[in-house]
Amino acid sequence: MRICHIATRFIRGGADENTAHCCNGQVKAGHDVHLIIGREANPKQLETLMPEIRVWRAQALIREIAPLSDVCGLVQLVSLIRDIKPDIVHTHLSKAGILGRIAAYISRVPIIVHTVHILPFINVGWSQGLFYRILERIAALVTDAFISVGNEMRDECLRFGIGHRRHHSVIPSGMDLGRFAADLRKEVRWSDVFGKHGLATSNPQFLLIVSRLEARKRQVEFLSVFAEIAREFPDIVLVIAGEGPDYARITTRAIELALTDRVIMAGYREDIERLMAVADVGVLTSIREGLPRVLVQYAMMGLPIVATDIPGAREIVTPGINGFLVPPNDLMAMRGPLRQLLREPETCRKFAVAQGRLDLSGWSIEGMNKQIEQVYRGLRHGRIN
Repeated sequence: MRICHIATRFIRGGADENTAHCCNGQVKAGHDVHLIIGREANPKQLETLMPEIRVWRAQALIREIAPLSDVCGLVQLVSLIRDIKPDIVHTHLSKAGILGRIAAYISRVPIIVHTVHILPFINVGWSQGLFYRILERIAALVTDAFISVGNEMRDECLRFGIGHRRHHSVIPSGMDLGRFAADLRKEVRWSDVFGKHGLATSNPQFLLIVSRLEARKRQVEFLSVFAEIAREFPDIVLVIAGEGPDYARITTRAIELALTDRVIMAGYREDIERLMAVADVGVLTSIREGLPRVLVQYAMMGLPIVATDIPGAREIVTPGINGFLVPPNDLMAMRGPLRQLLREPETCRKFAVAQGRLDLSGWSIEGMNKQIEQVYRGLRHGRIN
């Protein structure tokens, strides 16, 4: 089959890694794979693609809402799709998901699939939510199958009338499960990971946030929460691992709160499992996600978790069993759970034991690609209609 994936951007993030694994797996399965991406792309992320994948650029396709650029982006997508002549168009992310599916329909592509990595109408203003729901419902009319990365993503789509249940599948976002193992915590020392950083303590405890540095991840807002925790726990250190446009805002806020010797900006790390191995608590502060892949990784590393109660979080975190969840609009509510975990090593051990009981084998790259292939073949043989 000739398969064309379309993504709004191609950066070093969870949805982009998912797309790369999907494209690479389909090449290995013998398909002719093409990838159309928008203006924003990270060269390092492009290097993760197999050389057989042909990459096309739609320069007018950008993340922000911009009517003139969006019209130009739609025209570019139609032109590129007609050049590629795919059997299947598979879209990713919100903007490419809407424009890409409409472009595929205009170009008379036989099969149109969309992966729901994130819902743009969750935890936003009323008017913005309504706007995105209308667009998603329109795009759903030309969508043959939805692939959601989590059950709550699917359920939210159905709740708002986006597609019919028979069109929806849930396929976890694949990752290299072999990298993340709790036994690594016995082997890695914090000085091996952060030895070059001048810490204010010789016996640190680490809170870890792994996410892209952008507004919806809310690292800036969490610094105010951490400042209160830091006054009470002199050995606590916050590690923020990731890259993105909010780097300057985060560092500036850390300076304003006099936290420069208590916050480590670790940047993008290829060895993220080593940071998790020395962390004491894994934290997620996002206001919107799909199913946060980092929660799976925290769990596999045996980390107690404190996270916002966004769609998808409860598929990994059971409050009071292996972590705590707080309302998405109240980051200050994280103070209580964080204090409890820092004061009670036994609770951390209990949560780690619970993490070890989770069956996370369904998150493999191979499993994801096998299930997506089954969706494609079902559509080609008319079993999904």
